[in-house]
This record gives sequence, structure tokens and C-alpha cells, in this order.
Amino acid sequence: MGFAKAFTPASVPNMSAAISRPVGLLWLLAALLWIAAATMMFWAPDRWWVAALPALVLSQVLIVDAWHDARVGTVANLILLVPIALASLLHAPWSFGSEYGRGVKGLAGGAVSPASVVTEHDIAGLPVPLRRYLRYTGAIGQPRIQNFRVRFGGGIREGADDAFMASTTDQFSQVQPASRWFLMRANRAGVPFEALHVYSGPHATFRVRVAGLVTVVDANGPEMDQSETVTLFNDLCLLAPAALISAHVIWHPVDDHTVRARFENAGHSIEAELVFNDDGALTTFSSADRYASADGKTYTREEWTTPVSSYRWFGSRRVVATADARWTGRRGDFAYARFAVTDIAYNVSDPLREPHS
Repeated sequence: MGFAKAFTPASVPNMSAAISRPVGLLWLLAALLWIAAATMMFWAPDRWWVAALPALVLSQVLIVDAWHDARVGTVANLILLVPIALASLLHAPWSFGSEYGRGVKGLAGGAVSPASVVTEHDIAGLPVPLRRYLRYTGAIGQPRIQNFRVRFGGGIREGADDAFMASTTDQFSQVQPASRWFLMRANRAGVPFEALHVYSGPHATFRVRVAGLVTVVDANGPEMDQSETVTLFNDLCLLAPAALISAHVIWHPVDDHTVRARFENAGHSIEAELVFNDDGALTTFSSADRYASADGKTYTREEWTTPVSSYRWFGSRRVVATADARWTGRRGDFAYARFAVTDIAYNVSDPLREPHS
């Protein structure tokens, strides 16, 4: 309306304010920024606020300048202020998202060196179920894995009676030396929160922050270090099985479908059991060496399993597509997280590149 009033005053007779052509162009710019923000909600949902924030500021300045005619627009701006502010905080330099970006960029740091391929000779000494699994996942003939980037959809909840909250997760892992960065975003009743797992060197941390401002969980210590060692090994088994041939693992065959493993990393040692089906697919990973904690202060050692629902080919590798994460302990037996892999890439030099599948 301001643009029309500036260039064709007669077309907006009910608007009493006189608007110059330069100011009219600013009205047009504000409208275009809002349109850009709305478009980015679909095409770049992590960055829509980049257009919305200047649109909000410019819009309110113009409303004040034409207060008598445009003051009702302030109500809309106040409503939009909340999600724009939250989105801006979640991408501020001190946010988990920014910390994740700096961390994984530092890990990759440029081109990945050429890797030799996995051969039948490399897996000859492994237990029979594990050899079948590596063939099932298409590892033979593929380059050895140096790192991998994953994006998940899914959901998370605190207890068995709670509803799942929709979540999105970005993860980047380096195989040697082992490092794992895992950033999950979800929201409860419209309030966003982020959870950041970092396992680098011998230590791991887990933090949860609400609305980009309030840290409600800040977990670290020996229990967290051990728990994330279990998770690290689980990732190798489910997401990067070819990396198992070079990992520090002692395998103990149980039968044609089951093996037990002792995995070591950075001074930590954990045990797990892997169960495979007749096709060779890993169906269940379980370990009693992981700790559950709701607040990052008190820990309970519980049975942790990741039953796999399905596999999918991602390029030339077949890995888990959907799986749960379950606790079995004092709170019962329930899935607290569900994951669906939407994109995975191996030996990447740019871990922050947007996924395309």
C-alpha cells in the first residue's frame, strides 16, 4: 500500500499519509523481504529468519512513520517477533548450531585423502555373521571410511507415556581419531530446544538448551564418556560398518547369528552384543555399559538397545534406514528415540553442505 501510495496516490484514497517515492520503495522492499522469508520457510527452513528479521525491523519503522494508517500492522509484527527472535537465537554465534558448524568444519578441514578399498582379505578374520553383514551392506569393493555425515528425521521423548516430539538431527563423525558431533533440534509446545552431543578425544559432553538461551542439561564426566563410547561403536555398526575392520574391537562369536564385542577408544572400553538375521542384516545392537540421565547430574546404568526396522541403499552402500533407541531399566522398557536416515555421505570434505536426498 505504501508503494502504491507513493507512485499512484489516487489508487489508495483511504490512506491519509503522504509518502515520498524513496519511502515508497522501502515499503516495497519490506514486502519483498516478507515474501522471501515465506519462501525460505519451504526452501531454506534453517535460514528463513535472515530475511524475516530485517523485514520486521523495516516494517515497524515504516509503520511508525505512517502510524495513523498503518498502526494495526504492529500487532502482526509483535506476533511474528516471537518466532523470528527464537530462530535468530538458535543461529547466533553462541548457539549450539554455530558451535556444531565450527566443530565439524575443523574436523574435515579440506579434501579427504584417497582411501584403499575393502577386500575379502580384509574381512577374512572376522566372525562369520560379521562377514555376512559387511557383504550385505555393500562394503566390499568400497573405499575405507574416514568420516561420514548423516541427517536424521524422527522423534524423541522422555518417558514411556510421553508423546514423541518431532526432531531433526545433523551428525558428523570422524573415524580416526574418533570424534562425533550430534546436533538434534525439536520443540515442545512451540518452544524450540537443541541437544548437542560432542565426543572428542577421551571426553564427551551432552548439553540441552531451551530457546537458544537457557541450558537445562550440562552432562559430562566418566559416565558420559563411557556412554558415548557405546554410542560411537553403535554408529560404526549401523552407519559405517566398513569402518569396523580397522576399529579396536575384540570379537567373540556366540553362534551363526550373534557376536559379542569389546570396543576400545581413547582409554574407554565397552561391551555390546550384535544379533543378525538370516540375510546378514544387523537387527539388534545391545549394551549394558550405557548410562541414562535426565538432568546430567544423576546417572543410572541401564540396558540400551537399537533395534533396526529397515535398511536402504544410499548410493553404493546399504545401511540402516530406520531404527529406535530403547532403555530397559527402572523406568521400564520403552523407545525414547526414533530415527530415520534421510541423507548419508562418506569421506566428505565439506560436512556442512546441505544434503540432497
